[in-house]
This record gives sequence, structure tokens and C-alpha cells, in this order.
Amino acid sequence: MLKKIGLIPRLIICIILGTLLGLWGWYPIMAVLATFNQLFGQLLNFVIPLIILSFIVVGIADIGKGAGKMLGGLVSYAYFLTVLAGFLGYFIIGKTLRDIVDNTPFHRRKKQMSFFIDDHLFRILLHENYSVKNPQSD
Repeated sequence: MLKKIGLIPRLIICIILGTLLGLWGWYPIMAVLATFNQLFGQLLNFVIPLIILSFIVVGIADIGKGAGKMLGGLVSYAYFLTVLAGFLGYFIIGKTLRDIVDNTPFHRRKKQMSFFIDDHLFRILLHENYSVKNPQSD
């Protein structure tokens, strides 16, 4: 019977059944299923990068001569792009936040943007006078 139902309808049925079971299910069964879900999720998060890495290593080994140079170039390129993305993100958000909250007092800026970023990071990005006060010295 299940072979006649396609994959997408099966997924939808399982999502609905899981939601109903979660809403009206017995707590000990839900606790066991949630524990299994958490453990399986952690296992996947650990294993999948290793599988990807093994595919990359096998692919590089199949290339043969010159693979080390190519791998070094790719790693350098990826590292460069990561650093570039970090710098671009920092400067773009600094400029964007400054344009969004310009000409308003700091307490209003903090109130408007407090749900986006932390107070300390906000002051750093807007180049406010930033000093950390020790609460025990007061």
C-alpha cells in the first residue's frame, strides 16, 4: 500500500502524524522520541562532515600528480573568501546601522535596535565611546 503513495505525500502524512502525536501524545513516549531525535541529530552533525571530507580526499587522490598544489590553492582561496566576507559584513553592517539610526539619541537607537544585536556590539559598530564598567566597583 505504501508503494502506491509517493514520497512527498508520505512525508506530509508523517509530518501531520508527528504533529498530532506531539500534541496529544503520552509524555514518556515523547521524551524517548525527543531523546532519539537529539542523539540522531548529533550523530548526523558529526558524521556528515567526515563523509564530505572523505569524498574530497578520494577525489583529490584520484587526480594524481599536482593534487597537493591544487588543494593548497583551493584552501587558500576559500580562506581568502571567508576573511573577505567577514570584513565586508563588518563594514556593510556598520554603514547600514549608522544610516538607519543617524540623528537619534543613543538610548533611542538602543531601544530601536536592541532586538537585532547586543548593546556592546551595537556601540562598537557605531563607534560610540565604549567602556566596560565593572559592576563590583560601584
